[in-house]
Amino acid sequence: MAPIIPRMHLFEIDDQPWFPPFLRRIVQETLCRAWLTPPPITSPACAADIAAGVLIKNIGPSEATLYTFVDFCAGGGGPTPRIERTLNAHAAKSGLPRADFVLTDLYPHVDAWERASRRSEGGCLRYVREPIDASAVDKGVMDMLLSRSATKHEAENGSSSTGIADGTAERRRRRGGGGAGSIRLADQDRGSKGVFRIFNLAFHHMNDQLAKDILKNCVQTDTPFAIFELQDRSWRSVIACLLLGLGMFPGAPYYAWKWRSPATLIFTWLIPILPFVIVFDGLVSSLRTRTPEEVEALLKGCGAEGGTEGWKVRSGRERFLWPVGWMNWVVCMKEENERR
Repeated sequence: MAPIIPRMHLFEIDDQPWFPPFLRRIVQETLCRAWLTPPPITSPACAADIAAGVLIKNIGPSEATLYTFVDFCAGGGGPTPRIERTLNAHAAKSGLPRADFVLTDLYPHVDAWERASRRSEGGCLRYVREPIDASAVDKGVMDMLLSRSATKHEAENGSSSTGIADGTAERRRRRGGGGAGSIRLADQDRGSKGVFRIFNLAFHHMNDQLAKDILKNCVQTDTPFAIFELQDRSWRSVIACLLLGLGMFPGAPYYAWKWRSPATLIFTWLIPILPFVIVFDGLVSSLRTRTPEEVEALLKGCGAEGGTEGWKVRSGRERFLWPVGWMNWVVCMKEENERR
C-alpha cells in the first residue's frame, strides 16, 4: 500500500556541518547497534543477518559468492562487516567460496574500516582509502574494486599501493599465500560476476537528482544493486524511532563504558541531545525514504545510455524488531546478469 504522506527531503541534524563530530560518531554507532543487535526473545537474527539472507535469496546461494559486494556509503562500516560474515558463513556451510566485500565512501573512515577488515575471516573484507563518488564510478575504479591482488600492507596503517587494503598480509603468510604482490590460486580459478552495490540506510540521504545519477551509473556500469532501509513512511516507523530514542536512556551507561565515552552518558541523561537527534533524524529519514515504486521510477527516468530495459526490480520487507521494526529492501538486477 502506498504511503499517505508524500516523500519530503528535509534536513537531518546528523548531516549538518555544525553538528559536533564527537556526537555524530555516537549517533552513527547507535544506528549501527540497531543493525547488529538481535531483538530479545523474538528472533536470534539481527537486521544485518536478515539483509544477508535477502541477498542470498534474491541472487542465489552460489551466484552471490561470485560477486564483489561494494558498500559505496559505508560510513564507519555500519552493518556491512556483519553482512559479510553472515553471507560467507552460509557459503562455507554449503561448501562454496567466500564472497568479497569492499567498504568505500565519499568521506572514508579508514581507521574504523581497518579494524573491521582485521576481524574479517579469510581477508574477504577490504576497503578503499581514497574517496569514491557512487555517482561517478568509471572503469578504472571498477577494476580496482575487483582486484584481489595481495599488495604490500603496512601493519601500522593498512596502506595499499592500489588504494585497496585488507589487513591480511600476515594471514596470507601463515597460509603460504606468497606474501605481497601475490594472488591466491583459489582466487585466480574463481569466476566473477563483477560488482554488486549495496546501500545500507543510505539511499534516503540522496536527493532525487543525485539518486538518479547513482542509478544511471549503476546501469551504465552494469552493476546490480540492493537498497536496505530500516524505516519507511508509515506509523510503524514513527513508533520504532520513538522506541529507539527511549532505548538510549537505559542503554547509555553500558555503551558509555563499552565505548569509553563519557559523552554518551552526559548527552543522554544530563543533556538529552542524543535521544532527540536519534528521534528527530529517524522521523526525517522516514519521510525521506522512497517506496520501491519510487525507486523504480527514478531508475526508468535516470537517462542511462541504452535505457533500462531488462532491469528487474524486486522488493519486500522483513521484520527485525517485533512489533514495529521492519527492514525495507529493493534488489535490482539486469535479467542477463541473473542468467549469467
